[in-house]
Amino acid sequence: MLLRLKSVMELAELLNKMKILSLDLSTKTGWAVIEAIQSDVICKELRIIDFDTFQKSEKLINFEAFEFEDIGKVLSFIESLCINITNVFHKHSPKAIIIEQTNSGKYFGLIQKILEWIHYRVLITSLRLLDGKPPIYLASSEWRKIMDLRLTKEQKKHNKDIKSGIEKKKVTVKHLAVQKANELFNLNLKMKDNDKADAILLGTAYLKKNGYF
Repeated sequence: MLLRLKSVMELAELLNKMKILSLDLSTKTGWAVIEAIQSDVICKELRIIDFDTFQKSEKLINFEAFEFEDIGKVLSFIESLCINITNVFHKHSPKAIIIEQTNSGKYFGLIQKILEWIHYRVLITSLRLLDGKPPIYLASSEWRKIMDLRLTKEQKKHNKDIKSGIEKKKVTVKHLAVQKANELFNLNLKMKDNDKADAILLGTAYLKKNGYF
Protein backbone atom coordinates (compact mmCIF):
# COMPACT_ATOMS: atom_id res chain seq x y z
CA MET A 1 0.00 0.00 0.00
CA LEU A 2 2.85 2.34 0.88
CA LEU A 3 4.61 1.45 -2.36
CA ARG A 4 1.46 2.09 -4.35
CA LEU A 5 0.93 5.45 -2.62
CA LYS A 6 4.52 6.40 -3.27
CA SER A 7 4.25 5.56 -6.96
CA VAL A 8 1.08 7.67 -7.27
CA MET A 9 2.80 10.57 -5.57
CA GLU A 10 5.82 10.23 -7.84
CA LEU A 11 3.55 10.17 -10.87
CA ALA A 12 1.77 13.32 -9.70
CA GLU A 13 5.11 15.06 -9.40
CA LEU A 14 5.93 14.14 -12.99
CA LEU A 15 2.74 15.70 -14.29
CA ASN A 16 2.99 19.21 -15.70
CA LYS A 17 -0.38 20.91 -15.58
CA MET A 18 -1.22 24.30 -17.01
CA LYS A 19 -4.69 25.72 -16.43
CA ILE A 20 -5.61 29.04 -18.03
CA LEU A 21 -8.55 31.42 -18.27
CA SER A 22 -8.95 32.94 -21.74
CA LEU A 23 -11.07 36.03 -22.40
CA ASP A 24 -12.45 37.49 -25.62
CA LEU A 25 -13.42 40.82 -24.08
CA SER A 26 -16.39 42.83 -25.34
CA THR A 27 -19.94 43.64 -24.25
CA LYS A 28 -20.47 39.92 -24.90
CA THR A 29 -17.33 38.41 -23.42
CA GLY A 30 -16.54 34.83 -24.33
CA TRP A 31 -14.46 32.94 -21.76
CA ALA A 32 -12.99 29.50 -21.34
CA VAL A 33 -11.03 27.59 -18.72
CA ILE A 34 -8.70 25.10 -20.38
CA GLU A 35 -6.19 22.72 -18.84
CA ALA A 36 -3.22 21.07 -20.52
CA ILE A 37 -1.62 18.02 -18.87
CA GLN A 38 1.70 16.58 -19.98
CA SER A 39 4.48 14.37 -18.62
CA ASP A 40 7.24 12.08 -19.80
CA VAL A 41 5.14 8.98 -19.20
CA ILE A 42 1.62 10.14 -20.06
CA CYS A 43 0.43 11.43 -23.40
CA LYS A 44 -0.40 15.12 -23.57
CA GLU A 45 -4.03 15.92 -22.88
CA LEU A 46 -5.99 19.09 -23.48
CA ARG A 47 -9.43 19.54 -21.97
CA ILE A 48 -12.01 22.26 -21.55
CA ILE A 49 -13.07 22.59 -17.94
CA ASP A 50 -15.67 25.32 -18.40
CA PHE A 51 -16.76 27.98 -20.90
CA ASP A 52 -19.55 30.48 -21.47
CA THR A 53 -20.22 34.18 -22.09
CA PHE A 54 -20.79 37.24 -19.94
CA GLN A 55 -23.01 39.76 -21.68
CA LYS A 56 -24.79 43.01 -21.05
CA SER A 57 -28.42 42.89 -19.99
CA GLU A 58 -29.16 46.53 -20.79
CA LYS A 59 -28.72 48.77 -23.81
CA LEU A 60 -25.53 50.80 -23.37
CA ILE A 61 -25.44 52.95 -26.52
CA ASN A 62 -28.16 54.98 -28.22
CA PHE A 63 -27.06 54.57 -31.84
CA GLU A 64 -29.61 57.04 -33.15
CA ALA A 65 -28.22 59.86 -31.03
CA PHE A 66 -24.83 58.13 -30.89
CA GLU A 67 -24.37 58.65 -27.20
CA PHE A 68 -24.29 56.51 -24.06
CA GLU A 69 -27.74 55.66 -22.72
CA ASP A 70 -26.42 56.13 -19.18
CA ILE A 71 -22.74 56.26 -18.29
CA GLY A 72 -23.62 54.78 -14.91
CA LYS A 73 -25.01 51.67 -16.64
CA VAL A 74 -21.80 51.33 -18.67
CA LEU A 75 -19.61 51.49 -15.56
CA SER A 76 -21.95 49.14 -13.69
CA PHE A 77 -21.75 46.63 -16.55
CA ILE A 78 -17.93 46.74 -16.56
CA GLU A 79 -17.84 46.27 -12.79
CA SER A 80 -20.25 43.34 -13.07
CA LEU A 81 -18.05 41.80 -15.77
CA CYS A 82 -15.00 41.99 -13.51
CA ILE A 83 -16.93 40.41 -10.64
CA ASN A 84 -17.94 37.53 -12.93
CA ILE A 85 -14.34 37.08 -14.08
CA THR A 86 -13.21 37.08 -10.44
CA ASN A 87 -15.78 34.41 -9.56
CA VAL A 88 -14.64 32.16 -12.41
CA PHE A 89 -11.01 32.69 -11.40
CA HIS A 90 -11.63 31.67 -7.78
CA LYS A 91 -13.72 28.69 -8.87
CA HIS A 92 -11.04 27.23 -11.16
CA SER A 93 -7.73 28.79 -9.97
CA PRO A 94 -5.99 29.20 -13.37
CA LYS A 95 -2.28 29.95 -13.49
CA ALA A 96 -2.61 32.57 -16.21
CA ILE A 97 -5.17 34.84 -17.86
CA ILE A 98 -5.05 35.12 -21.65
CA ILE A 99 -6.75 38.08 -23.34
CA GLU A 100 -7.31 38.83 -27.01
CA GLN A 101 -5.56 42.05 -27.93
CA THR A 102 -7.75 44.88 -29.20
CA ASN A 103 -7.72 45.42 -32.96
CA SER A 104 -6.94 48.99 -33.87
CA GLY A 105 -9.39 50.49 -36.33
CA LYS A 106 -11.92 47.67 -36.00
CA TYR A 107 -14.32 49.75 -33.92
CA PHE A 108 -14.86 53.46 -33.53
CA GLY A 109 -16.33 56.07 -31.24
CA LEU A 110 -18.36 54.90 -28.27
CA ILE A 111 -17.91 51.18 -28.97
CA GLN A 112 -14.12 51.58 -28.96
CA LYS A 113 -14.36 53.65 -25.77
CA ILE A 114 -16.29 50.91 -23.96
CA LEU A 115 -13.72 48.33 -25.09
CA GLU A 116 -10.88 50.49 -23.81
CA TRP A 117 -12.59 50.86 -20.42
CA ILE A 118 -13.28 47.11 -20.27
CA HIS A 119 -9.66 46.23 -21.05
CA TYR A 120 -8.30 48.68 -18.49
CA ARG A 121 -10.62 47.48 -15.72
CA VAL A 122 -9.95 43.81 -16.49
CA LEU A 123 -6.20 44.51 -16.45
CA ILE A 124 -6.52 45.88 -12.91
CA THR A 125 -8.62 42.88 -11.91
CA SER A 126 -6.13 40.43 -13.46
CA LEU A 127 -3.17 42.01 -11.67
CA ARG A 128 -5.00 41.62 -8.37
CA LEU A 129 -6.02 38.02 -9.02
CA LEU A 130 -2.54 37.01 -10.22
CA ASP A 131 -0.68 38.77 -7.38
CA GLY A 132 0.80 41.43 -9.65
CA LYS A 133 1.45 39.17 -12.63
CA PRO A 134 0.02 40.73 -15.82
CA PRO A 135 -2.32 38.90 -18.16
CA ILE A 136 -0.97 37.62 -21.46
CA TYR A 137 -2.21 39.20 -24.69
CA LEU A 138 -2.50 37.54 -28.09
CA ALA A 139 -3.52 39.37 -31.26
CA SER A 140 -6.45 37.84 -33.12
CA SER A 141 -4.26 37.47 -36.22
CA GLU A 142 -1.69 35.51 -34.18
CA TRP A 143 -4.02 33.02 -32.51
CA ARG A 144 -5.93 32.46 -35.74
CA LYS A 145 -2.66 31.71 -37.53
CA ILE A 146 -1.61 29.28 -34.78
CA MET A 147 -4.97 27.52 -35.04
CA ASP A 148 -4.74 27.51 -38.86
CA LEU A 149 -8.03 29.30 -39.44
CA ARG A 150 -7.90 29.67 -43.20
CA LEU A 151 -10.54 29.50 -45.87
CA THR A 152 -10.44 26.40 -48.06
CA LYS A 153 -10.50 26.70 -51.85
CA GLU A 154 -14.17 25.73 -51.77
CA GLN A 155 -14.96 28.41 -49.18
CA LYS A 156 -13.07 31.05 -51.15
CA LYS A 157 -15.05 30.07 -54.23
CA HIS A 158 -18.25 30.24 -52.17
CA ASN A 159 -17.45 33.80 -51.09
CA LYS A 160 -16.58 34.74 -54.65
CA ASP A 161 -19.93 33.40 -55.82
CA ILE A 162 -21.67 35.74 -53.35
CA LYS A 163 -20.44 38.71 -55.37
CA SER A 164 -21.91 37.07 -58.44
CA GLY A 165 -25.23 36.51 -56.70
CA ILE A 166 -24.91 32.71 -56.76
CA GLU A 167 -24.53 32.34 -52.98
CA LYS A 168 -26.07 34.45 -50.22
CA LYS A 169 -24.10 33.97 -46.97
CA LYS A 170 -20.37 34.65 -46.74
CA VAL A 171 -18.06 32.28 -44.84
CA THR A 172 -16.16 34.32 -42.23
CA VAL A 173 -13.46 33.68 -39.62
CA LYS A 174 -16.29 33.40 -37.09
CA HIS A 175 -17.62 30.38 -38.99
CA LEU A 176 -14.13 28.89 -39.08
CA ALA A 177 -13.65 29.41 -35.33
CA VAL A 178 -16.92 27.68 -34.45
CA GLN A 179 -16.10 24.80 -36.79
CA LYS A 180 -12.57 24.40 -35.40
CA ALA A 181 -13.70 24.48 -31.75
CA ASN A 182 -16.34 21.85 -32.48
CA GLU A 183 -13.78 19.61 -34.20
CA LEU A 184 -11.12 19.90 -31.51
CA PHE A 185 -13.33 19.41 -28.49
CA ASN A 186 -16.34 17.53 -29.86
CA LEU A 187 -18.67 20.43 -29.14
CA ASN A 188 -21.91 21.50 -30.77
CA LEU A 189 -21.46 25.28 -30.92
CA LYS A 190 -23.62 27.35 -33.26
CA MET A 191 -22.79 30.66 -34.94
CA LYS A 192 -24.44 32.51 -32.06
CA ASP A 193 -21.73 30.94 -29.88
CA ASN A 194 -18.86 32.46 -31.85
CA ASP A 195 -17.63 34.42 -28.79
CA LYS A 196 -17.30 31.16 -26.87
CA ALA A 197 -15.45 29.60 -29.81
CA ASP A 198 -13.04 32.55 -30.00
CA ALA A 199 -12.24 32.29 -26.28
CA ILE A 200 -11.69 28.52 -26.55
CA LEU A 201 -9.35 28.85 -29.53
CA LEU A 202 -7.54 31.84 -28.01
CA GLY A 203 -6.64 29.76 -24.96
CA THR A 204 -5.83 26.72 -27.06
CA ALA A 205 -3.52 28.80 -29.27
CA TYR A 206 -1.60 30.06 -26.23
CA LEU A 207 -1.11 26.51 -24.94
CA LYS A 208 -0.05 25.31 -28.39
CA LYS A 209 2.34 28.23 -28.84
CA ASN A 210 4.03 27.36 -25.55
CA GLY A 211 4.33 23.63 -26.27
CA TYR A 212 1.70 22.27 -23.91
CA PHE A 213 0.24 20.09 -26.65
